[in-house]
Amino acid sequence: MTQTKSTLFVALIALAVALTACSKKEEAPAEEPAAAAEEPKAEEPKAEEPMAEEPAKEMAEEGGDYVKVVAMHEPAKDGDPVVVAVKGVEVASAEFDPANLEGATATLLLDLNTIDSGSEKRDAHLKSPDFLDIAKLPKIEIKISDVKKGDADGAYTAKAALMDKTMDVTFEVVETMDNAIKVKGMHKFNRTDLGIGAPPSADVPVAAEVTVEMMLTLSKGA
Repeated sequence: MTQTKSTLFVALIALAVALTACSKKEEAPAEEPAAAAEEPKAEEPKAEEPMAEEPAKEMAEEGGDYVKVVAMHEPAKDGDPVVVAVKGVEVASAEFDPANLEGATATLLLDLNTIDSGSEKRDAHLKSPDFLDIAKLPKIEIKISDVKKGDADGAYTAKAALMDKTMDVTFEVVETMDNAIKVKGMHKFNRTDLGIGAPPSADVPVAAEVTVEMMLTLSKGA
C-alpha cells in the first residue's frame, strides 16, 4: 500500500510540468486617494483576504490526505514555488499486511483531469498537448512492487512502474491500523527523465527537478 504512495510521487512528476505555465502574480490595486475627512466612521470589519492563487499550498496544513507537486521556475520568479494538487487518486488494487509491508503490491490511478494549481489558465495549459495531453492520457497508472524495509524505523523502499519506466522510491509509514496504513513521502525527480516537457530554457522556464509530496491513507484489499 505504502508503495502506492511512492508511485503517486512518480506520476506526479508529470504534473509538475504545470509549472511551465508560468503563474502570474496578481498586481496589487493602486491605492485610491484618501477621501476628504468628514465625520468619523465606525470601523468596518476586515474583509477576508482573497484566496491564494495556489490553494494547494494550504492542503498539507489543513490535515488529511494530499498529493501535490512542487516546482520552481528557472530562473526563480516571484510567486515560486508553484504547487499543483492532484485531487483524483484511486487505489485500483492493494495487497499488503499492515504489520509487515514487505512484498506488498498496489496499483494506483491518477486522474489528470483533477489537477488544481489555483489558476484555471495554468491548469488548461498543463492539460494541453504541450504537457500532459490528457485527451490522449486522462489517467496515469502506477504499479508498486518489490517493497522492502529501509534503514530507518518505518521506512521502506519500492519499485514504481509507470509510462514504461521503473523508478526506485522510498516512503515512510506514519500510522498503522488494522486494515489500513497512512504513508508519507517527499521525492525529487527530474521531469525530463519521463519525457515531460523540454529541458529548461528561455521558452520553457521550468526547472527540471520537481518535488512530489504526499500523505495517503491506504486500505487493505482495495
